[in-house]
Amino acid sequence: MISVAWNGVGMPLLWMLLPTAGNSNTSERTELLDRLRVAFPDLKIAALMGDREFVGDAWMTYLQRENIPFILRLRENQHVLRAGYVALPISVIARHLKVGEKMIVKGSCQLGRANETLSASVRLVITRLASGELLALACSGRARHALARYRQRWTIETMFGNLKTKGFALEATHLTDSNKLSTLLALLAFAVALTVKNGVAKACLRAIPIKKHGRRARSLFALGLNTARKIFAAATPDQIIAFLAQLGVIALAGIVVRNSLLLIDFIIARRAEGLSLEDAIIEAGAVRLRPILLTALAIILGSAVMISDPVFGGLAISLIFGALASTTLTLFVIPLIYYCWKGWRRA
Repeated sequence: MISVAWNGVGMPLLWMLLPTAGNSNTSERTELLDRLRVAFPDLKIAALMGDREFVGDAWMTYLQRENIPFILRLRENQHVLRAGYVALPISVIARHLKVGEKMIVKGSCQLGRANETLSASVRLVITRLASGELLALACSGRARHALARYRQRWTIETMFGNLKTKGFALEATHLTDSNKLSTLLALLAFAVALTVKNGVAKACLRAIPIKKHGRRARSLFALGLNTARKIFAAATPDQIIAFLAQLGVIALAGIVVRNSLLLIDFIIARRAEGLSLEDAIIEAGAVRLRPILLTALAIILGSAVMISDPVFGGLAISLIFGALASTTLTLFVIPLIYYCWKGWRRA
């Protein structure tokens, strides 16, 4: 799963359901990152962070080839090869470090031994934690700020807690069907984002107290979830159904606006190429017809499975009929309004 850190909370962004238990392999990780870059082609990744199980020669080579900065934690028994030294495990290199001390290994290093396949060159920073463990990080850029940046990786751990035991109890569903589980994850990702935004709004009205160690007394997720619980506890069943229906309208808004903007943008581009207003509008409608209809069909079919549910039925109905209405508006009403507006300006 790839998450984005916002206000100190991890937000689920993209995920992949693995066929077996255990960690992902390099091909699965690269596929997920490729999906991310296709979905957000202009996205600039500040740093990709991963725990000890996300280290490997092929994986790090891929990240460096794609110019993706990374900060990856290493195991203490990981051998490191430095110029002028034999390969030594990290536990030996940093054996002199006391709790709280850190060291930045001079120059570039390679992971592995001389008789093994070595990784690409990386920088290495090591510190000893209060537990006595060593925290060793391999990074593609400057090692000086790697420790501070790596602390943000904790947001994904809290995100899993929010999805599971501390929040929505994902594992209690015991779902095994991949399609149903993927749909549930999409709903929970939306729920996490909505809950955190609710917490941010609540914190703006009344600041969260800060404890002596410098952290908030309550997380933004916990604050938002508690507020949502109070709303649902005080609401009648009809009010809850109406609320979920309104969420469907909010979910549709982004899709509708995007389709309309792409349609207008296409018209403007064809006008710049010399087509008349009428021809540009007709061609835009013909070209954008299939993707708009496919998007609407996906929403309708995906929501149809919930229509008989006594709670989420209102959400499904708002999505289905909202998709039908918005598709009609996008394909017919928006071009007509644009044509009339342009004609009025020329007059």
